Parts: sequence; C-alpha cells; structure tokens
Amino acid sequence: MMELVIDVSRHDRGIDLTAWRDTHGVWGVIVKMGGHEYLRNSDGSLDSHKTFYEDSQRDAHYGSATSLGLHVGAYYYGTATSAQEAREEARHCLEVLGGRFCDLPVYYDVEEPEQLGMDDLHPIVCAFCDAIEAAGYRAGIYSGREGFSKMGDVDRYALWAASWRESWPSWASTYGMWQQGSMRLSDGDIEYGDVDGYTDFDWCQIDYPAQRKNGGGSVSRVSAADVAARIHYDMVTDERNGYNQQPERWGGDYGGDKTLTINGRNYTYALGSYDCSSSTITAWQLALQGTPYEGALDGATYTGDMRSVFVNSGLFYAEYSPAKRGDLYLAEGSHVAMCQDGGSDGVFGYDCLTEFNRNENHAASWGEPGDQDGYESILRDYYDDGWNTVLHYNGKADYDVQQPKPVPKPHQEPGDAKNDAGLKYQGHSQDLGWLPEVRDGQTAGTVGYGKRLEAIKFTAIPEGWELTVRAHIANVGWKNYGVISKDMAIGTTGKSCAIEDLIIGVARRPKGDTRKLYFQVHQQDRGWKGVTPEGSASGTDGMGLRLEAVRIWLA
Repeated sequence: MMELVIDVSRHDRGIDLTAWRDTHGVWGVIVKMGGHEYLRNSDGSLDSHKTFYEDSQRDAHYGSATSLGLHVGAYYYGTATSAQEAREEARHCLEVLGGRFCDLPVYYDVEEPEQLGMDDLHPIVCAFCDAIEAAGYRAGIYSGREGFSKMGDVDRYALWAASWRESWPSWASTYGMWQQGSMRLSDGDIEYGDVDGYTDFDWCQIDYPAQRKNGGGSVSRVSAADVAARIHYDMVTDERNGYNQQPERWGGDYGGDKTLTINGRNYTYALGSYDCSSSTITAWQLALQGTPYEGALDGATYTGDMRSVFVNSGLFYAEYSPAKRGDLYLAEGSHVAMCQDGGSDGVFGYDCLTEFNRNENHAASWGEPGDQDGYESILRDYYDDGWNTVLHYNGKADYDVQQPKPVPKPHQEPGDAKNDAGLKYQGHSQDLGWLPEVRDGQTAGTVGYGKRLEAIKFTAIPEGWELTVRAHIANVGWKNYGVISKDMAIGTTGKSCAIEDLIIGVARRPKGDTRKLYFQVHQQDRGWKGVTPEGSASGTDGMGLRLEAVRIWLA
C-alpha cells in the first residue's frame, strides 16, 4: 500500500479536510496534540526553563478528521534530555489525548537541536514510547536521519522519516511513513520547504489500522458470531423462555425484557415464548445492532426463508460443512439450531448447540410461557436432525472496541533532581497522606490522578537560607507563614482543603550566594504552570482550582 497522509497543527487552522480527501485522496491525518518547549526571555532568547503546551487546533482537527472517516494519529513535540523528562512528556501527551481513539500511531517528534546534539537518544525515545504503549496506543517516532542515527534499535516502534526530497530515502526504506515535503491544496504543487498556504504531507506504506484490527493496540476485535451465540445461550438457559409457535413465538408473553451487556454494548430481548427460528433470528438481529448491517436480517421469519435472507444479507454463505460458533445448522422448513462450539478448542470444549425444540406437551403450540420442564430450550451435544446445510457467518459485521485503560494506583513520581543543593521537602496528598521526601526540584505530590495537594513542609533547608511562605488554602483563604522552620506544615491535613495558590520567598541567603529559588506547581485542569521565581505567586485564588504537585529548587 501507499497512502497519502497529512500532518496538521495550529499553523493549519481552518484546513478543509473534506477538500483534501476529495481532491487528493488523503487517507489519514496526524494531529499535533501539544509539546514541551523552552520559554523565551523578553529579548526573544531561549530561557533554560520549559513549559508544557497544548496545540490550540487539536480538537478541531481531530473532530473533523474522525467525522470524515479518515484514519487518525497524533504527534507530540518533545525536548526531553533524560528518560524521566520523556516520561513526563508522555504523561502530558496522554492527558491531552484524553483517551481519544487513534488507529494510526502516536508519534514522538524528535527534532529539537538540544536533543539532536546528544550522543544517545535511545533511552529518551524508549521512555516516551513505552509509556504511550502502556496506555494502549501504537507508539512511533518522527525524526530525520541524524536523529534516528542516535537512537539505536527502535524498530519495534512505528517509524516516520522526515526527508524533504523527491524520492523515498533509502535509509528509511522500511519505515512506515515518510514526510516528503509540503503540498498546496489547489493543484497539488509540492515544495521542499515551509511555504505559506502549503500543508506538510506524507506517504504511509504500513496498514496500521489493519494491524489494530488483528489484535494490536488498545482495541480488540469483537466477533458478531460470538455475540449472537452468547445471546442465544442466554435465551435457552433462562427458564422464563420456552418453546411455542402459537399463540406467541417472538417473546413477550412471559412479561418484561432482559438486557445483556456484552463488550460494553446492551442487547435487549423480550422474555417468553420462541421457536427454533424466531430465537436464532432474534439472536442474530440483536448481534448486528450498532453495526452497518443492522436490519439486514429483518426479512427472515422462519426456517423456510432463512437461507435466502441470511445469504442475501452478504454476511453468510450456505454450505454443508463443519460449523463454528454462531453458525446455524439448518434443515429448511423443519428446524434450525445454533452452533455454540465446533470442537475441543472452543468455549465449551466439545461439539454442542443451542436450540428451542418443543414445549412441555411435546408439541409445537399452546404451551405455557417459560420452560416448564427444562427441555423446551436447551444447550445439548451436537446431533444430526437432518441438517441439509449450514449458514456460515463470514465475519463482515465484526467491529473494534477500545479496551478500558488500566487505572494505576495514585503514587508520587519524583523524577530527576535538578542539582544537589540540599533543599528537601514533602507533600501531603489527598487520600495518600504525607508522601516520601523529595529534593532539589523533584516532584512532591501526584500528577494525573486528580488528588489535591493539601500541605507541604521543608525537611531540610541549606545552611544560611531563610525561606518565607504564603499560601491560599481552600475554605481558609490566604495564610502568611512568615519565615518557616524545618518540618513546619504549610496548609492543612485532615480537613480536605487544597492549597490553591503559593508564594515562596527568600528572607535571607548566605553572603556571596547568587543562587535564586524557583518553584513550579501542577494545577488542576491546567497541568504544570511556568517556572515561578522567588517572591511571586503561582496558582489561583478565588477560582477553586487545586494544586496537585510542586517542585522547588535553588539555581
């Protein structure tokens, strides 16, 4: 395969994806979710500190692409120079993704000069990608030849080569995707540089969506045949369902409905009387709900017309050959039963079927609602009741479901210390209490779990330094702690009150010590805020937004 993909960011605001699809046959879109960038000083020069950001057009681009049925992936611009920092970038990327479904990979964009200047990028890209894949996505890496030359063996990830030239670069011939250059919508003109009005375009040679359907990533394939078999099994084993052809054969005479939840979808049938055909038709009609084939079997009424309706639906073929789960043994005009297991390696481990076969009077009609003797509807060993064909399901109505992400237990992830200045502190987090001591810019508190930071305390302050703290506390307001002492609790414990705003200042520093104090807070719904210098506030008051974590250091 060789499919056209475009990658978009805030620079492509207002892009007409419908026109790209209809004019140039765009197959997929890679949407920028955000990144991690260096701050700039007032003169425009780069600062040594960084901030996380979200791409302003991510929602619009993702929504437009999915509404058009295009395949969608994502990318995240990284600047990490350590594995721990890459993991933090991955956590931010996942927060911004917010559980969105992607059938194309989620790529780590590696082109920052500080990264390309490193000798070994392998630990960094692996840390990011492994975190992405742990959340159920297919992880990938975007970079140029220089970047990939410093990553070692990363073939287990999806690789996307940046090489703006006329032909696919030989060094990336096995890569899944290649960014060739930029293209103009109106006429498909190609440029090998950034040009206003042009959009970056790529060629994809690996069918990532098909790989996901075959079991990869965070989605699993649901067999409509398995759903039908589970519904029919429930029907025959619920004693409120029995056999009758008259006066009722489509349920409802027992009173009430029953709802089954299978793979996150609900299926409801009427309790009461069924016969062999109405029960199997009902089970398969329900199994097709929510698929493009919903209603395809509505013309089936009894064993005499089931073959034609089921085959004409495009979902079945008729052939007298061994059945598998969900297939139907059919004796036209006489009887039908559903295969529950075709052999020793299936659900039950032996050849068996489910059927509605006769009422309590050993007759076809006028029995009481429900299974009166345990044999009106039954799971039984396979037997030959004169079957003249088998309606085999062909798999076309199978569909994907996204698996729920595992919910990790809330915990503190300190990360790397910025230096060895000897500044130590602890955070008190909602439901978790006092967390382990951290130091010199490590994270105190939790990130990504929605837990409020209720208190902090300094457990070690370098000799000669005196720190001051003011904090805005939920339901309390501003509280001035003045010059703090070692192990003084700032905030509250046991009162369910979050710290919402924080000012850390310096009252005294050792003579000749030119270092300053910096801190950074992680705020509810907003993530990590920018680095705050001593004496300034970071957070909000009056908005009810909790702080969840803090980093403090001298530099």
